[in-house]
Amino acid sequence: MIEIEIVVEQQAGGAWDALAEEARALTGELAGPVEETTGLDLGPGVRLALVDPDAFAQRREAYVRRVCETVLAGEALAAVADPAKREKAEAALRKGPASADSDRRITCVPSGRVVQDEEGRWVLLLAPALLAGAPQRAPLRAVLAHLLTHQAQIRAGGPRPGADAVEALLLHRTSGGTREDDPVLGALWEGHARWATRRLLARDQAGERKTARAARLLSRLPGVRAEPDTHDQAVRFVHTLVEAGGTETVNRIWADRSLVPTRRELSAPARWLARTGLGPAEG
Repeated sequence: MIEIEIVVEQQAGGAWDALAEEARALTGELAGPVEETTGLDLGPGVRLALVDPDAFAQRREAYVRRVCETVLAGEALAAVADPAKREKAEAALRKGPASADSDRRITCVPSGRVVQDEEGRWVLLLAPALLAGAPQRAPLRAVLAHLLTHQAQIRAGGPRPGADAVEALLLHRTSGGTREDDPVLGALWEGHARWATRRLLARDQAGERKTARAARLLSRLPGVRAEPDTHDQAVRFVHTLVEAGGTETVNRIWADRSLVPTRRELSAPARWLARTGLGPAEG
């Protein structure tokens, strides 16, 4: 059985205790279905932290700063041959994360985020205040399904958003790569989580109509902005790969950075299947 650790921070008078218990129950309910839907392993435990919106933004920014520091200290930046490009990339990394206001566009569910803390532990952050004004259970179920899918991706042990995604893009762009051939790990990461969440909601809540209703509720939450088209493309990409070869086809990507699709392949999954040779066998 999975161990669920919930840390409640910055609350007043136990105001979040009921939500913490609800999150604990839902996490336990969703753990098995997430593993079944994705074909991935969540590991032995889940660490969930409930924080206020300001702390939520601060924790995310601290994580982005650590990512920038990791890339600055790594081999990817040193491998950039062109001094001017290397200097430009270094300056961008030293600038660090965007402001908290512009960073409210966090994922397709802005009340949740997966970050790595100072000790290297992955934590699922949840900001209860951002769920205010909407019926709790449907948005909370969607947020937790999304975050648990991210944890399963991380557990696969391969390339992940953060330093891996930044370094891959840095090396691609500074070596003359085009935007169309950018590696799009971040978009795939989000698209896969959205795909899994839709599948889970459809099954758990008995039908696509309920899934659409939950999506509408999420769209009304404070701070939500329209998602990039690449996330929608990534959902379709994942769906195509699962239809072609099952979840194991998608999951090969989480263990092999050479399989991360390009922006061009994301919009045309057949290109990726042809390049990797992972399409269905003919005959």
